[in-house]
Amino acid sequence: MRLTIRAVGIWLRPIAIDLVMVAAFGALLLALSVAYGTHLTWMQSSVLLPLASLLVLLGLAVGARVRDALRGAAGEWRLAVAESLAILRDWLPLTMVLLVYENLHEYTYLLRPTTLDADLRGLDELLFGVEPTLLLDRVTSPWLTEVMTAAYGLYFVYPAGLLIALYATGHRRLYRELGLALSAACYLGFLGYVTVPAMGPRYFIAAEFHHALTGPWLTARAAAAWNHLESVQRDCFPSPHTGLTTIFLTFLWRARRLWPRGRLVLGACTPLVVALWVSTIYLRYHWTVDVLAGWTLGLLVSALAPVLLRWYGGDAVERRTVAGGEPAG
Repeated sequence: MRLTIRAVGIWLRPIAIDLVMVAAFGALLLALSVAYGTHLTWMQSSVLLPLASLLVLLGLAVGARVRDALRGAAGEWRLAVAESLAILRDWLPLTMVLLVYENLHEYTYLLRPTTLDADLRGLDELLFGVEPTLLLDRVTSPWLTEVMTAAYGLYFVYPAGLLIALYATGHRRLYRELGLALSAACYLGFLGYVTVPAMGPRYFIAAEFHHALTGPWLTARAAAAWNHLESVQRDCFPSPHTGLTTIFLTFLWRARRLWPRGRLVLGACTPLVVALWVSTIYLRYHWTVDVLAGWTLGLLVSALAPVLLRWYGGDAVERRTVAGGEPAG
């Protein structure tokens, strides 16, 4: 058995491990769609922007090579193709995660037709003696709600910003570890949505809140935008906001010495991310145990990603894909 697993791993190593995960979950979704007569959706608004960004990145990175190739520079066509493939390998898996997410909405009802919100609330009360979202209901105010909404809305900015910074400065190894951790957290989180479906306090105990969450400008607009983008309504456990930002902080700490102001950036981002964690409960999107599960998931995949990349053969793959003397990080 060990020999077979090793042989499969060696055979797959020329393919990025996060692309292997995309293929595995894509095949699972396809099998479910055939078995249950559902239809997969291939084009969603949430996927368009990342795909457009990927195309722009390809254009910027390869444009100079193509220009030199048209002028007759030797070897530039080969380098242009190699760089295009490397960029696709590095960024496409993260884009495809969104496509998998957009197709989950019908499958969160398969194992459990009803949600487990009552159980999650019970765990909250067991751990804290009170439901934390109801406790925070006593301190709501318009200005605090605006601050919490702003903190919550920066969810995508943190991991995306760190990915771009690592990639642009040539720290490709750390970039791939971060990308693998983010992808793994998403896919494990998707399994959580299916096995532990929950809609959160804002729906399950809506009648128990005494104060509406209102703000002078941002709150209502942001809530409407998030509700519009939310394809999966049973996506509380584990908290994706918490899990992915935990990964962000972990890797930002690891990268703090890579840039002159790295520690300053870490110090500035930490309270902002903590505010985001609090906002998931204050805004009633998550039970507190969702947040605890998000922390656990984020720390777990952050620890496993470098190990898994080394086992998979990331060093060898990286040497083959870095072209033109580009630093590997």
